Amino acid sequence: MVGIFLVTSVIALFASPAQNANDIIRQLTSNGKTLLISEESPDKRFQVKRKGEIDPRVFEQRIVKSISNNPFVDGYVRWKLTSFPIHIPHLSDLAFEKLLEQLPKYPENPRANRELCDSVARAATGGRPLNRPEIISLKQTLEKVNTGYRISKSHIIPPDQFRLWLFEELKNEPTRLAIAHLERIASTVSAGWSPKHAISQTEKDFVLINVNGGLSNDDQKKLIAITDRISGIDRLTLASVDFSFDGTIVPHWRSTSVDEFDLKRLLRLLKKTTETTDGFLGRDRIPPVKSTP
Repeated sequence: MVGIFLVTSVIALFASPAQNANDIIRQLTSNGKTLLISEESPDKRFQVKRKGEIDPRVFEQRIVKSISNNPFVDGYVRWKLTSFPIHIPHLSDLAFEKLLEQLPKYPENPRANRELCDSVARAATGGRPLNRPEIISLKQTLEKVNTGYRISKSHIIPPDQFRLWLFEELKNEPTRLAIAHLERIASTVSAGWSPKHAISQTEKDFVLINVNGGLSNDDQKKLIAITDRISGIDRLTLASVDFSFDGTIVPHWRSTSVDEFDLKRLLRLLKKTTETTDGFLGRDRIPPVKSTP
């Protein structure tokens, strides 16, 4: 037994940089599972034990594809790996497409759950007021949904921060950067969340792309084809429910969508022009600089 222990200790002591890197991935995976169970914010800091040198190439090869079957854990580990001094490896067009397909998934917005929305809509249009047990049951359901909403909203952090890191890595590849931005918008809406922040960030980067030379006509055609595919993605979200004393309910809905108008406006930002607006009632091509107090 002593001999086996000594051999194990020696192996651990002289682990290679690649083994150390894989050990960190295992630690982060364990941390992610712990956060998933505890439902704590993914911002919680964990102390990652580092034994010796690490080979960053291990991180760079692992980070471009899914690390875990669990969407939250996958996003958490890949996001945390970006804190190391690594860069995205050179990718062929096919490999880049696969990267986009395997980006960490956004958590589903519980308020956009179709079964929930359908049940609330039926209750509101059923032609009769709800009785007391039904109202209590619905309120309990909504409380659970609101709790799940807060948790899911905090779980947006890992996949979104990973995409922001990817944008920085692609800043010298404008076409791929533009495509990655459109993926973020589509994925955000598909999961039932507002794309407002994603669209705002896309506007800024599209303006910079244009300032730095813009895109070729062929590349713009690629983007048009992508916007045609994602335009119209729509999720109905339950914003709130009003309860009346007589047992009637009034749900308030919010539509979250990839708006065709927004997409066309974003594409116009990439066209080479000296104009600073898109015409009558158009949005400024160059976002105004916020004044400081």
